[in-house]
Amino acid sequence: MKKLNFLSIIACVVMCVGTVSCGGPEAVDLGLPSGTKWASYNVGALSPEETGGFYAWGEVEEKNNYSDSTYKYANASNGYRPINIGENISGTEYDVARKNWGGDWRMPTKEEIGELRDNCRWVKIIYNGVRGYKVIGPNGNSIFLPACGCRVGTELRMMGQYNTWKNLAGYYWSASSSDDGRAAVEMVLSSNACFTIGTSEGCQGHVIRPVK
Repeated sequence: MKKLNFLSIIACVVMCVGTVSCGGPEAVDLGLPSGTKWASYNVGALSPEETGGFYAWGEVEEKNNYSDSTYKYANASNGYRPINIGENISGTEYDVARKNWGGDWRMPTKEEIGELRDNCRWVKIIYNGVRGYKVIGPNGNSIFLPACGCRVGTELRMMGQYNTWKNLAGYYWSASSSDDGRAAVEMVLSSNACFTIGTSEGCQGHVIRPVK
């Protein structure tokens, strides 16, 4: 029995190699005013530098083509204008973080990505061969956000594995729609502006960094 237990421990250690932890993503406390904790990696990833999955806004599965014609929440009879699924989908059936990770994990709101922008220090680094930003909170804890590009149609654009910082970008969905309801709010990492908050059509494929 003792030998079996020892082998079980060895097997667990081997299985954990290359991942952040056997228990899943870590909720990193950055010391933000709201107390919001950010995940240590993206939905669909197993480590901070991995891209994870690309998702259209409000969709919970990956696909090969991210365009108006394949967007689940676009109305073909009305010029593919988006269908209103809510101003804030965080924690709802449209939230891919909640769908895939469960528990209290959810997509961040535009207010929460604004808080991350305004209260943290952003340092451009290469982490395990991937370009992106180390985001350092007021308490000194940090997360890494890879510049993993985005998917438009069938194309993958501007990933951090490129050998240059030129035209580098990373696009992360928030859970918030734009004020006019025709797009969704995104967090954009770039080689020039470091961090901006913008909007994109929901049909595009962006990555997700959950919060709780």
